[in-house]
Amino acid sequence: MWRAPIDNDRNIQWQWRARGYDRSAVRTYTCEISNESDRLTIRQEASFSSTSLKPVLHMNVCWQIDGDGEIHLTADVCLKQGVVFIPRFGIRMFLDTDFDQVSWHGYGPGESYVDSHHACRRGEFKAKVKDMMFPYIRPQDCGNHYKTSWASLQNADGAGILIKAENGYDFTALPYSAEELEATTHRHLLSSPRHTVLCADYMQIGIGSGSCGPEIAKKYCLPNQFAFKLCLRPFSNSEQ
Repeated sequence: MWRAPIDNDRNIQWQWRARGYDRSAVRTYTCEISNESDRLTIRQEASFSSTSLKPVLHMNVCWQIDGDGEIHLTADVCLKQGVVFIPRFGIRMFLDTDFDQVSWHGYGPGESYVDSHHACRRGEFKAKVKDMMFPYIRPQDCGNHYKTSWASLQNADGAGILIKAENGYDFTALPYSAEELEATTHRHLLSSPRHTVLCADYMQIGIGSGSCGPEIAKKYCLPNQFAFKLCLRPFSNSEQ
């Protein structure tokens, strides 16, 4: 849910922090597990909240895991009334740094957001994870790709993970987490990468003009209710 504040978040970030967005965690109320044929199903009712603060959102999540390792995720999400818009919503994975090759079909080759994707073209692209970071002087969230049809991350041996969605999704693949970027004042102070951080989001909000202009327009924010669906599939060199 959190992103390392970009320059244009300089004003709104304090409202995010006051509501605990930077330290929220999943709280599970119910969890049901069933195993039928060759599929494991996990149903979860949960919320996102920070200690001593009211939940930001409520969600019903279903994970379906097939025998071949393919995972189908469905999340029905409802933001609580009166909350300030959240920066993003999705899943985050930490992989070994060997997973450094990215391919995707969507907007590129540069970063794209809901309010800036017209500056990019739509097609199929490839890049190294280290090149997915924009060299901002002050480290901040970057490298988002809006409305991606599919994206894969793999190592030199051809093993990796493929993520796809019928209605598209936003993704980032960076050598640093949001916490690491936020804690570093200048890009030359970033330490050697310890992992590859892959995020697949329903959407990340736009970049706006909040550093010197008005707050981001509502049409570039996440809606109060939405359904998020993803398919994740591991693959090896022989399956490509």
